[in-house]
Amino acid sequence: MKSPHRNQTSEVLKQINDPGKTVIVITSPAVRVGIGDTFGFAPGEFLEGKMIAALKGLGFSQVFDTTFGADLTSMEEATELRNRVKDGGKLPMFTSCCPAWVMYANHRHPELKDNISTCKSPIGMISSYLKHIYTKEHNLNPNDLIIAALTPCTIKKMEIVDTDCDFVITTSELADLIKDKSIDFRGLVDMPYDALAGSSSGTIFGTSGGVMLSALRVYYHLETGNDLPDDLVSITKEDHYTTYSITIDSQVIKCAVVSGLPNLEKLLPAKDEFIFVEVMNCLGGCVNGPGQPTHSDQDSARVIAHRQASLTSSDRDNSAPIRYPYQNPAITAAYSHDISPLLHKH
Repeated sequence: MKSPHRNQTSEVLKQINDPGKTVIVITSPAVRVGIGDTFGFAPGEFLEGKMIAALKGLGFSQVFDTTFGADLTSMEEATELRNRVKDGGKLPMFTSCCPAWVMYANHRHPELKDNISTCKSPIGMISSYLKHIYTKEHNLNPNDLIIAALTPCTIKKMEIVDTDCDFVITTSELADLIKDKSIDFRGLVDMPYDALAGSSSGTIFGTSGGVMLSALRVYYHLETGNDLPDDLVSITKEDHYTTYSITIDSQVIKCAVVSGLPNLEKLLPAKDEFIFVEVMNCLGGCVNGPGQPTHSDQDSARVIAHRQASLTSSDRDNSAPIRYPYQNPAITAAYSHDISPLLHKH
C-alpha cells in the first residue's frame, strides 16, 4: 500500500531523475497565493507564474493546473445533484472534495455516508484523466507517468491511497525544496501552465464557498441553458454557516456552506433545510490549509482574507478568460471521451 503522511519530496526528485519516467505536477489553487509568504512577498500575493517556473526549475516535465479537475468536479457534482433532485435521491448532498471532512463523516457521522457525493476530489479526477486518457493521447505507458500533486493540505496526502495520484507535496514542502536547491524564487520569470487548466470557477475552489458557487453555476446551466448571473445568487451569512440560494422557475434551490468541523456540528440539526452542503475542514477553505506557510494567530484572519481576495479576484471582477466550467475548451475536449465513470468513487 502507498504510504501517506510523510514528506515525499526526495522520492519525487528520484522519479524526476529517472529517464524512463515522465513526471507531471498538478497544482492546487491555494498554493499560488500561499507560497509567497515564505519568500518575503505580501500575504496572499498571486504568484502562479513564479510557482510554475520554480517547478520547472526542479525538473518537472509538465505543470498542469488542478483547476481542470475542479471544473470536472463542478460538472459531475452538479449533474449528480440534479439527478438526486429529479429521482428522489438522498438529500442534502454533501461535497466530497475535502478528505478531512469525508474521514470525519465516516468516523463520526456514518449515517451521512449516502449523503456524500460520489465524486472524486479534483486531484482524483485530474489524476484519473491523466492516467487513462492523457496517456493514450500521448502514447505514454501509464506506468511510466508519475503524477505529483502540489497542495495546501497535509491531509491531501491521503490522495495517494485510492486515486491515480502517486505523490503529494505541500506548499511548505515545496518552499523548503526551492531553498534546498538554491532557486532564487523572487528572481524567477513567470511561466505559464503547459496545458489542462481550469476556469476561474475552478480557481475559487480554494476558498470556502468556491465549490458551491461553481457547482451552482453548472446546475443552473443544466436547468436553464443560461449562465448564472452573480445577482441571482442570494448569499446570507448565518452565525456558523452561509446560505447560498438560487431560484429556477419559482423553485428555490437552498444550499449551505460551512468551514470548520465545529461549525458543521452546529449546522447538522438544520441540514434538511438544504439540498446541497459544501463542507471544508479549514476555516476559510484550502487557503488556510495545514500545508501552507504558517502565520501567527493574531495575523490569521488578515492572511486568510488576503489569500481569499487574491484567489477570487479575476472571477469576482469578471476579468478571467473563462469563468464557467462548461465553457472551458479543455472540459469540452475531455467529455468527448466517456470519462464520467473515471470520475466517481465506486
